[in-house]
Amino acid sequence: MSIDPATLAELNALDDSGGLLSELVDLFASGTPDRIARLRAAVMVADADAVVREAHALKGSCGTLGAVELLALATQMELRAKASDLSSATAQLELIETAFGSALLELQALVMRG
Repeated sequence: MSIDPATLAELNALDDSGGLLSELVDLFASGTPDRIARLRAAVMVADADAVVREAHALKGSCGTLGAVELLALATQMELRAKASDLSSATAQLELIETAFGSALLELQALVMRG
């Protein structure tokens, strides 16, 4: 499981209407591919500062939804970029894309189950 159940429980506790998780998952689904594309562009031009910004922003949405695997990968990328180490960034991006796909499928399934 790539989604932290405790984080989801906290979200559900905040939600009186029952639509918060669905709305957040929709935002995650629509916004994360663009964020990953910006991350890839920053890696391609070796812009460590931009990699730090985009990885940090990705961490925020991952943390909100409890996407722990994706959060860990984004954290690793951010820390390496802060140290100006982009040597493994392309491989890390592949892992991030895979983890995003897995997290999104899991989150969408949770929304469908209600």
